Amino acid sequence: MLNTSPKTLNDMELGEDCSYILNTTKELKTKTISTYSFKIYNQSGVEVTDTLSGGSSNSGGLITFGIRALVAGQYSIGFIVTCNEVLPDGITPYKFYVSTSIKIQ
Repeated sequence: MLNTSPKTLNDMELGEDCSYILNTTKELKTKTISTYSFKIYNQSGVEVTDTLSGGSSNSGGLITFGIRALVAGQYSIGFIVTCNEVLPDGITPYKFYVSTSIKIQ
């Protein structure tokens, strides 16, 4: 599983910008990230990514996703990273899925 920092984004305040970092250096030795994205879902499972999302960047195997707290509530975030690296099981491209929760007050 990819390392994430922080583990959760609990108790964000409305209007606050926070970042969420995925560290792919352990899994991807050559850092061959092809694509990365995230989706945010409300408690009912409805995607609200456009309402809460910010930007993202990739540098040296660290992918930083910006989250903007615009609407109070409890959410789940799903991160998807695709790489072109051939892994030991021969699967390429390979996708990592990571999820966490967020609470905006």
